Amino acid sequence: MDLKNIYATSRKLKLFEKKTAELFEQDKIKGASHFSNGNEEQLIKIFRGLRKEDFVYHDEARDYSRDELINKKLIEISHNLSENHPIFKGIQKNDWLFLSYRNHYHSLLKGVSEEWLQNKIVEGWSMTPLNLEKKIISSGIVPGQLPIALGMAKALFLKKASGHVWAFCGEMAAETGVFHECSKYAYNHKLPITFVIEDNEWSVGTPTEKVWKSYNDALLNNTIRYRYKIGVPHQGVRKEVGF
Repeated sequence: MDLKNIYATSRKLKLFEKKTAELFEQDKIKGASHFSNGNEEQLIKIFRGLRKEDFVYHDEARDYSRDELINKKLIEISHNLSENHPIFKGIQKNDWLFLSYRNHYHSLLKGVSEEWLQNKIVEGWSMTPLNLEKKIISSGIVPGQLPIALGMAKALFLKKASGHVWAFCGEMAAETGVFHECSKYAYNHKLPITFVIEDNEWSVGTPTEKVWKSYNDALLNNTIRYRYKIGVPHQGVRKEVGF
C-alpha cells in the first residue's frame, strides 16, 4: 500500500467515524461510544506491515520530540526484531485482534463491513464488538483484553497453529501490572503475540505524564508503540459524556 492508498483509506476511516458520531449526537446509539481520531495512518501502516520509513528503533526515538514522532507517523520498535517478525508483514487474515473500547478503525481494517460495525455501535456494543469470523475480540475493561490475548497466543503456540495475536491497548493501560505480566510472560515463552501501545497522552481526563512522569521507557521485542494526538473526547463527540 503506497501513500496515496494510505491517505484514501485514512479518509474512509474518518468518514465512518463522522457518520457514526452524527448518529451519537442524534441519540440513536444506545450505549457509550469511544471514537477514534488522529491515528489513522499509524494503524494503516501496522496493518499493512512496517517499512523502513515507517518506524524508528526505541533507542533512537529518544532523540525525537513527541511532536516529531507524531508528525512523522513513526512507530517505535525494538532493535531485537528479526526481518521475519510479523510487524514487517502486517496483520493477516488468520491473525487475531484483541482490542480495547476504542476499536472502530481496527475492526474496519480487519475486514468487517461498515454496515455490520455501525449496527453493533447503534445497538450499544461500541466498546465490545465481537466477530469470530474476522477473529476480533474487544473488551471495555482496562486492560481486560490482554490476558485473553495471552491465552489465545498460548493456545496457538501449544497447538503449533498458524496465525499471530495482536493486542492493542492505550499507554495508561500499558502501565498496569496486567500489561507487564502478560507481555513479560509472552516474551519469556516466545509466544506469537505483539502488543501495540497506542499513546494519546490521556487516560480519560488525566494526562499520563502527570500521573507517571516518565513512562513506557523500555520495549520488549514483542511490543511496539505509536504516539498520536486525539481530537475527540474520551467518550462522546464534542464534550466528555459520562456513563
